[in-house]
Amino acid sequence: MQCPYCHEEMIKGRILGDRYQLKWMPKDKKLILGLYAHDSIALGYGGGMGRPEVDADYCPRCKKMLVDV
Repeated sequence: MQCPYCHEEMIKGRILGDRYQLKWMPKDKKLILGLYAHDSIALGYGGGMGRPEVDADYCPRCKKMLVDV
């Protein structure tokens, strides 16, 4: 895949979580009780005994990643 910013070739990879599913939420939102990400977007898959992960392409020139949700 080509980087949409600089058009260099991106490196295929993945982002790994440790125990819980990765989530995205707007910067202005607060966690409930400092723990729960309400109204967030879940990234990747995992669960049970599996490690949460999401595919991500990385551009070493721009230092940007693209993640499909």
